[in-house]
Amino acid sequence: MKAGGGRLVSLDVFRGVAVASMILVNAPGGAPAPILMQHMTWHGWTPADLIFPSFLFIVGAAIPFAYGKRLERGESRASLALHAAKRGALLIGLGLIGGISWDQPTRFRIPGVLQRIGLCYLIAALLYVKARTKTLVVAAAALLAGYWLLLTRVPVPGYGAGDLSPAGNLASFVDRAVLARHMGTVASIYDPEGLLSSIAAAATSIIGVLAGIWLRGERSLGEKAAGLACAGAAAVALGLAWGRSFPINKHIYSSSFALLACGAAACLLAALYWQIDARGRRAWSRPFEAFGAHALVVYCASSLGEVLLDLAGLRQAMVSRLAVPLGAEHAALAWAVGWTLLWFGVVTRAAAVQSYFRARRFSVTPSMPSLPPLDDRGGVFPRRKRTGRRLRWRARKKSNPGGRFRQGNSS
Repeated sequence: MKAGGGRLVSLDVFRGVAVASMILVNAPGGAPAPILMQHMTWHGWTPADLIFPSFLFIVGAAIPFAYGKRLERGESRASLALHAAKRGALLIGLGLIGGISWDQPTRFRIPGVLQRIGLCYLIAALLYVKARTKTLVVAAAALLAGYWLLLTRVPVPGYGAGDLSPAGNLASFVDRAVLARHMGTVASIYDPEGLLSSIAAAATSIIGVLAGIWLRGERSLGEKAAGLACAGAAAVALGLAWGRSFPINKHIYSSSFALLACGAAACLLAALYWQIDARGRRAWSRPFEAFGAHALVVYCASSLGEVLLDLAGLRQAMVSRLAVPLGAEHAALAWAVGWTLLWFGVVTRAAAVQSYFRARRFSVTPSMPSLPPLDDRGGVFPRRKRTGRRLRWRARKKSNPGGRFRQGNSS
């Protein structure tokens, strides 16, 4: 079952789950949160670490559905590439605007979440438009392997080769050398959305494109779901195995972490695809579907809301007030859940209003009422009121067509 415009409903639901999870994890700010909502300090991973890579994966998975039919209709690859470049540049520009620090305007952050989404989208879309499927496979493998070789073989001044500590790895060194003061961390050691780590992040979106190509194929729904789940399980196993020699690390976006995140995202997408698109069970998913249809708008609006709350000091005050009866971690969790539910309410209400006006705009014009019959001279027969007396007379006339009756009492 597909949504309007040839989009898979499961893609929108997956995107909505990812954005809602991002809002939930980011909502507490600097307050202590439960372990499931925290990112790993360095090596290792938590469920919260897999949220943003899953969004990058689904960004790539949606590309074949957005550009595939346009290519089949005969649109030029150059025009589609230009369209992808404009969208990628728009996301990067919005991210740069959001990276401005209001208290220190000269120290704005160059990398960021929207910047990475825009860059990964641009690379994946251009490869899909210009290259074949085999080229996409080779590109993803080359990016992951090349990034692994860079971090393990290229020496860093003062640390040597293969040092994967926060300050000694090559990705952090490049961030400090190129970005200088325009990084997101307080200590200015590295940036979690830095330059070199975008190599493996781009591979995540390219693997997502391969998943989208698989789902657009001519196989049965069950074969698509099973194949995607098997590929995801294999990627998880390969990422965990690779993590023994090349640690799983979100902060530098190691290649093993990219494979683990892609595998987990593929398994979740396969489950959603089977339940929603194959079996048609989408009643529970409608709030997430609305979230996913307006994913970037919701994320930007929630981020702006968090900035305004921080400027007014309201977020910290509310979490501190909740911490008195609930404790620090439960207060952060309650605030995060409430903030996420607030945006669920806003989005579902906006979607309902949009559907209402869309239905009014495209509603069918009611048919004209039937005209009264005309006589032989073109005049209109007068309409007589059908009283009970007249109806009884008509019934008697039909029952005795040869008799002579007159309206009223018969003699």
